[in-house]
Formats: sequence, structure tokens, C-alpha cells
Amino acid sequence: MLSSGSACQLGRSASGARRGAGLQASPALGAAARHARHAKLATQIAIRGAANPLAERSVRARAATDDDGAESASGGGHWYDRPCGPESLEVSSVQELVDVLATDRLVIVDFFAPWCGACRALFPKLSKLLHEYPDVLLVKVNFEANRAMCKSLGIKVLPFFHFYHGSLGRVAAFSATVSKLQRLKEALDTHSGAICSLEEPPGLEEFPDVHAEHPDDATLLTRDGWAVNNQATVPANAS
Repeated sequence: MLSSGSACQLGRSASGARRGAGLQASPALGAAARHARHAKLATQIAIRGAANPLAERSVRARAATDDDGAESASGGGHWYDRPCGPESLEVSSVQELVDVLATDRLVIVDFFAPWCGACRALFPKLSKLLHEYPDVLLVKVNFEANRAMCKSLGIKVLPFFHFYHGSLGRVAAFSATVSKLQRLKEALDTHSGAICSLEEPPGLEEFPDVHAEHPDDATLLTRDGWAVNNQATVPANAS
């Protein structure tokens, strides 16, 4: 096993090569199905008072772990299923990633793998750091479940981070381990300032044909729902 202080290098594998299909836009959805997904995504992002639904239930949360990110002996859960920081969620497709990037907030995409010792060691440190930046959203991408997408995004080492900020698109991309935690803090200090996008977020340049699927004429995903010119048009609890 690699040292927790060393990044995990990624090599080519036959299993990864076989997973190259089906990465572009998800199958066409009917209006009702799209509305349901929009409402679900907005609900995951929403904050109601002091309660943060993402802190209570991440997309793949199955069991609690201890403060060091170790697997819970009683729950049998996994360290990577635990919410990281004040707000985090996990995406499992290019479309989901593009959808969640349709926001003025700073979004950090964390590429990890369950077997990556460096990822596991960094997890609790990253979670603690993110509590200093409550407006930042962390989006987790499991390399094992999304090999082809990660390859297209140029991920060659884990853990790896992409920073996206509204209409500015991707503003940073780098690898960081426990020994390079300061690099994450410096990037957060540089890019976490509030902005008001005058244009729609560009999505992912690696997938130019995949666009955010938002309702009606809404263009930005805020904590209160989908919005046009920062005026919420679809509430987070829309049914």
C-alpha cells in the first residue's frame, strides 16, 4: 500500500478501457423525469436554517465513521461515504457533474478511489479545512465507478482536485496530499470569494455537448433552488 503522504498514481487497465462508452449526455428524459431530478438536486443543495441536509445525508451516505475517517466497526460503512465538510455530495455521471456546476458558488471536485491511501488520509483533514469555508460545495467523484469520465478529464493521480467558479469555469486543477494541505488552503483563499456571474457557467470543456439540464429559463443553481438573475424560480422543495 502507498504511503498516505504519497499520491496514488493511476495506470491503464483493461477494465478501465472497457468502460469508455456512454459518457456523453444521459439518455433523453421526459419532462416529468427532468423536473424530478431538478427538484432532487436543488433539495440536496438547499440549506434550511441551521440544518444542512447534505451534512445529514450525502448522496451515498450509508454509515458513520470516526473522526479519523476510519471505517465504523459497528456500521460497516466506508470512509468515503461520509459527508466531507459542511456540504458535500457525490456524482456518478458527466450530466450530474455539469448540472451541479451550474452555480455561482465555488465548487471543488474531489477525485478519489476507495483503495487510495492518500485519499483516505486526506479526507478528515479536508473535511476540517472546508468547515472554514461554509459557502464552498465539495463534489466527490469515485474513480473506480467513473474511470472513463476521469480519464477524459485528465485525472492521472489521486487525490486530484478541480476548482470551478460560476462563469469563470475551471480556475484551478492540482493534486494534494496531507503533506500539501496548505496548497488546498491557498487555493480556497484565492478562489472562494463571492462572484455574480453575468453569463451561464460553461460546464466542462472536455464534454462540450453536455449542458446543464435546468428547468425553464433558469440558469443558476443556488441554495434556494434554480434561479434567473439570482431570483429563485424553482424552490428547492418543488415536487
